[in-house]
Amino acid sequence: MQTLWSELVRSRAFWVSYLSAGVDFADCPTLLADNRLLWSEPDCGVLLTFGFPDSHQLRLHISLGEHRLEHLDTDDDTPQLVGTMDGHQMSDLFQWGEFRAVTRHLARAFGPAWAIELLLSFYVAVTADCAEEHAAVLRRSLEASGVFSGPEIDHILAYSRRVAVRQDFRWLYTAGLGWAAEGRNAYCMRHPRCDFDFARFGRFLAVAGGDAEPGALLDPTGG
Repeated sequence: MQTLWSELVRSRAFWVSYLSAGVDFADCPTLLADNRLLWSEPDCGVLLTFGFPDSHQLRLHISLGEHRLEHLDTDDDTPQLVGTMDGHQMSDLFQWGEFRAVTRHLARAFGPAWAIELLLSFYVAVTADCAEEHAAVLRRSLEASGVFSGPEIDHILAYSRRVAVRQDFRWLYTAGLGWAAEGRNAYCMRHPRCDFDFARFGRFLAVAGGDAEPGALLDPTGG
């Protein structure tokens, strides 16, 4: 996987395909044209698997226009679908502090940091309190990729600001579940009404450094 990941990191085709699942390219001619070219090619999906302590894994299935994120561990050999980017997006998976902890771990193990952040930034529940930080990380990672022009980056950021911020979204800590999503705009499998194994995902967050106590969003380095 490391070799494949190293090849994909600097591939414009990969990133254009990946971002197309969460960004409308209609008003950006260069991104739209390149994405249309990709659709004329045979669909060759990519599977990326990232390891964590205690045999936890995040597995990302990527194909043109969509991707699916799964969690695996040794307690259950059935993958748990934890997020999707497609026509029925359920991508609001991570709190901001959890995202920072998970990406820091993966940056040390796989790197580069900007690529890990860009890959998982679309699985953050972007609320008003973290919107500016999220936009800053997104801009930094897009610029570091070296495959997008200035106008393309501006388009991606503008679209993200317009549609990603969830106005009616909140994280509530509930005994027996942990942090769960609530609200009309909570497009999240981590929701009490979904068939989601909170205990299993909580164990992953604990080993990934993203376990938080009630009333706090964890950022282990204080950054």
